[in-house]
Amino acid sequence: MHATKILFIGDSITASFGSNHFDENFIIDNRGVSGDSTVETLSRISKEWFEFKPDFISLCIGTNDFARFRSNDFIIAQIEEIISEIRKYSDSKIILTTIFPSRENKPRPNSRIDKFNELLKITAEKRNALFFDLNKLMKDESNQLKEEFTDDGLHLKESAYNLWRDELVKLIQKFFD
Repeated sequence: MHATKILFIGDSITASFGSNHFDENFIIDNRGVSGDSTVETLSRISKEWFEFKPDFISLCIGTNDFARFRSNDFIIAQIEEIISEIRKYSDSKIILTTIFPSRENKPRPNSRIDKFNELLKITAEKRNALFFDLNKLMKDESNQLKEEFTDDGLHLKESAYNLWRDELVKLIQKFFD
């Protein structure tokens, strides 16, 4: 069996999730950039990203759009454009990862994140992508990002990246069983 190739696209949260989190059964190409919103991500996509022929493309983007006070409809429209751009270069399975909960982060209230993730699920179904809901696994009983997963209320610690990896591997494994 060949190593599973994953292309990650996203912001700083994605950028910190690298090949060091995976074993030799995975080849990772991470195109996450700190500070990116859907606007910057859409402008950066290029065919060179897809030359290594990923099996899966993981897209986790949008939290920086919240900080720029963009509407959910705008962000979803941008994600749809990103998917269209990806599909110009690849027919790999696209994984739409939910926006993670925050912890007392004013421009990113969890009530809005939850509403956005509902729209993201509809988008995944409409665009034949996989909906990957990590949000619910990262919440505590008060609907906030679990304290053990963050230092600043937004960015993830190793324990959260380990959870992300473990759940992603389970999702991908379903395609090989």
